[in-house]
Amino acid sequence: MERILPYLSSERIRRAERFHREADRLMSLGGAYLVEKYACSYREVYLNNYGKPLAPGVFFNLSHSRDLVALAVSGCAPVGIDLEYEDRNWSEELSRHCFSTEELILAEHMDHPLRFFVAKESLAKAEGSGLTNSLKEIPAIPLEGRVYYRGADYYRRQWERPGCFVSITQKDHDFLIEEVIHDEW
Repeated sequence: MERILPYLSSERIRRAERFHREADRLMSLGGAYLVEKYACSYREVYLNNYGKPLAPGVFFNLSHSRDLVALAVSGCAPVGIDLEYEDRNWSEELSRHCFSTEELILAEHMDHPLRFFVAKESLAKAEGSGLTNSLKEIPAIPLEGRVYYRGADYYRRQWERPGCFVSITQKDHDFLIEEVIHDEW
């Protein structure tokens, strides 16, 4: 971790130090490093009204779960990413809270309802508001391809990493996924 600190601003390091748990501090610093290295070198990063980080000329989004941090970067349109470990605690009550009637029916026949959840969160993050809206209103269907939401077209891709589900959504443009793994903290 000491190797990445020179790449981060003192303000960014101070913000990470506000986390009580060391794991949360490390995820915050690791995410900031990925943004600096792959998305925003020499660009000023600011937050929108919902707390989403933005930078001129590039679109990016972060997600983390336990010891993983994922970054999606686009040069042409807003993008959102979510990842969750498949062994995350999930219940029928959560499904009823998050999913529309149609999604509840389909979730009964899926290997794991988290596929719908990561789809919803990546779309909400690409749209820019995050999970400030009712989860039932954010479409999880289809898991792949074109999705219409709040007057705009979005394109979504999902894939599995060992033990977790990942969903990326981008506004207006279909896309390909290039996976980069960086684990040299």
